[in-house]
Amino acid sequence: ATGTDATATGTDATATGTDSTATGTDATATGTDSTATGTDATATGTDATATGTDSTATGTDSTATGTDSTATGTDATATGTDSTATGTDSTATGTDSTATGTDATATGTGDATGTDATATGTDSTATGTDATATGTDSTATGTDATATRTDSTATGTDATATGTDATATGTDATATGTDSTATGTDATATGTDSTATGTDSTATGTDATATGTDSTATGTDSTATGTDSTATATDTGIPNNSDCVEKPSQSVCYSKCNEVIARVTTGGLNVCNTLAGITDTVSACLLCGALFPVINTLISGLVLNTILGCDLGDTTQGVVYCDASSTATATVTGTDATATGTDATATGTDSTATGTDATATGTDATATGTDATATGTDSTATGTDATATGTDATATGTDSTATGTDSTATGTDSTATGTDATATGTDSTATGTDSTATGTDSTATGTDATATGTGDATGTDATATGTDSTATGTDATATGTDSTATGTDATATRTDSTATGTDATATGTDATATGTDATATGTDSTATGTDATATGTDSTATGTDSTATGTDATATGTDSTATGTDSTATGTDSTATATDTGIPNNSDCVEKPSQSVCYSKCNEVIARVTTGGLNVCNTLAGITDTVSACLLCGALFPVINTLISGLVLNTILGCDLGDTTQGVVYCDASSTATATVTGTDATATGTDATATGTDSTATGTDATATGTDATATGTDATATGTDSTATGTDATATGTDSTATGTDATATGTDATATGTDATATGTDSTATGTDATATGTDATATGTDATATGTDSTATGTDATATGTDSTATGTDATATGTDATATGTDSTATGTDATATGTDSTATGTDATATGTDSTATGTDATATGTDATATGTGSTATGTDATATGTDSTATGTDATATGTDSTATGTDATATGTDSTATGTDATATGTDSTATGTDSTATGTDSTATGTDATATGT
Repeated sequence: ATGTDATATGTDATATGTDSTATGTDATATGTDSTATGTDATATGTDATATGTDSTATGTDSTATGTDSTATGTDATATGTDSTATGTDSTATGTDSTATGTDATATGTGDATGTDATATGTDSTATGTDATATGTDSTATGTDATATRTDSTATGTDATATGTDATATGTDATATGTDSTATGTDATATGTDSTATGTDSTATGTDATATGTDSTATGTDSTATGTDSTATATDTGIPNNSDCVEKPSQSVCYSKCNEVIARVTTGGLNVCNTLAGITDTVSACLLCGALFPVINTLISGLVLNTILGCDLGDTTQGVVYCDASSTATATVTGTDATATGTDATATGTDSTATGTDATATGTDATATGTDATATGTDSTATGTDATATGTDATATGTDSTATGTDSTATGTDSTATGTDATATGTDSTATGTDSTATGTDSTATGTDATATGTGDATGTDATATGTDSTATGTDATATGTDSTATGTDATATRTDSTATGTDATATGTDATATGTDATATGTDSTATGTDATATGTDSTATGTDSTATGTDATATGTDSTATGTDSTATGTDSTATATDTGIPNNSDCVEKPSQSVCYSKCNEVIARVTTGGLNVCNTLAGITDTVSACLLCGALFPVINTLISGLVLNTILGCDLGDTTQGVVYCDASSTATATVTGTDATATGTDATATGTDSTATGTDATATGTDATATGTDATATGTDSTATGTDATATGTDSTATGTDATATGTDATATGTDATATGTDSTATGTDATATGTDATATGTDATATGTDSTATGTDATATGTDSTATGTDATATGTDATATGTDSTATGTDATATGTDSTATGTDATATGTDSTATGTDATATGTDATATGTGSTATGTDATATGTDSTATGTDATATGTDSTATGTDATATGTDSTATGTDATATGTDSTATGTDSTATGTDSTATGTDATATGT
């Protein structure tokens, strides 16, 4: 103890300073008023105190109380183990703490090097003036900076880093959120992982970034980079998993099911229930497709029962219902921009992006819809996936695009590119100036065009209001589904209708009106002629001023009219009026569903099942077409049956896939009433009637009138000749002025008349009036049953009579007149010779001028006459008048019964007489005259000699 008033009480203690005290072992107190009480303690500063083991107090008024502590600064205090207090008025209380700055405080295992700095946190560092580092591993280097949380860093002037791992480097910056960073002047980062780099910027949302001046990013993952921009995206509960589906409303689910069950359990559709024995509403609802009579016989009831129904659970068949787990973000770079939507981006001045994934880059642009994009000045994009790029453009529809100035796109997938264009329909496109597209899939490209259906309006002032309609003509109107109006002032109002002609009107389903002023109002009707009108189903009117009102009617002739079902009027002024009763051909058939209703229902479903998490409906089986997707997803609520393959699904009947599927037959008009009219002024009113001739008329069933002024009124009647008339069943009149009135009657000759059943008149001016009568010769007349008149001017009036010779006449039953001027009037008589006459029953007259009047008589010789019963006259000029008489010789005469005259100029008058010699005469009974000029007059007499005469009974004259 060498100092004045020094005290050394400790072992090996040294007290050299004035009033110094060294009480600790090996303690050293060299400073004035210094105190060294700790083992190996050293107190060298004035009023210094070293109480800790190995402690060192060298600064004036310094205090070193901690083990191995060092207090070198004036008024410094080092109380912590291994602590160091070197700054004036500094305090180091923490283990290994260092307080080097003036008034610095190091209470944790930290370092306080800045003036008035405070480092209280474990391993904290406070180097800035008035800096405070209280958090573990915290760093406060900026003036007045505060770092209070673990690993926080506050380097900016007045910066505050209170969040874990927070960094505040900007002047007056505040980083309170975990892992937050505040680098901008007056920046505030309070959200977890938030970053505030802009002046006066505020980042309060998790992972939020605010880089713009005065920008605010409050939403999770939001980014505000523009001056005064705001990114306030909040968690809207959007699922983070695209495979989830929205849980269906049970009230809606059952309501839809009940609507279906009421339909599928009545009428012909009860097959829905009986097919698999399903009676509960849920299974029946799924079984029948829930929208229209769709039956899939390939799906068994067992499989159906495994399908998820109403309220069967949150997870079935691998389908997960959605829940709120999104990570909402927003990016804002524009001045005064606001981005409040999840993943929203607002880069335009004064722009607002509130929708999920919305982007607003245009000045004053507003993007409120999910995935919406607003790039145009003053543009508004409020629809999902909407894009508004035009000035003052508005895109409110899902997937809508508005690129035109002042354009509006409100429909789903709609596009409005024209100035002042409006696209409100689903998939609609409005590209024309002032155009309006309000319909689904509608397109309005023409100036002032309007497309309100799923249509296309490309013509000036065109209007397309129908589903998938197209209006390309000036002032054209297409209001029907799939309708097309391309002609000027054309109108297409019905499904699939087409109006291409000027002033054309197509109001029927699938109707086509291409002619000027044409009108097509019937389903599937076609009107292509000028002023043509097609009102019948499947009707076609191609002729000028033509009218087709009947089902499947065709009117191709000028001024033609086809009003009957399947009727055809092709001639000028022709009329086809065949009607149809419309009775279905099958009592088991069911009414065909309305396609417009069917597709409307499908589209509602598809819009749902192809967006968001519900796209599992399509991806499940790789289905992309609406019909299959509609069926796949049950059409009422998100029901997925992973057990049903796409292959099976494609076998299910969809919309308009056919008239007969799975045993279900749709009703249709089964009658075969048709009429074809091609002739000028022709009229066809009969079923299947055909009138092709000018002024022709076909009124009978299957009647055909092809000749000019022809009339066919009978069933299957055919009138092909000019002025011909066919009125009988199967009657045929092909000859000019011919008339066929009998059943199966045929009149083919000019002026021919066939009135009998199966009568045939083929000759000019021929007449066939008897049943099966045939008149083929010119001026021939066949009036008897089965009568045949084939010769010119021939007449066959008897039953089975035949007149084939010129001017021949056959009036007897089975009479035949084949010779010229031949006459056969006897029953079964035959007249084949020229001028031959057969009047006797079974008589035959074959010789020229031959006459057979006797029963069974035969006259075959020229000028032969056979008047006797069974008489035969075969010789030229021969006469056989006796019963069974035979006259075969030239100019021979046989008058006796069984007489025979065979010689030239021979005469046989006796009974059984025979005259065979030239100029012979046999007058006796059984007389025989064989010699030339012989005479046998006696009974049984015989004259064989030349010029011999036998007059006695049994006399014989043989000599000359």
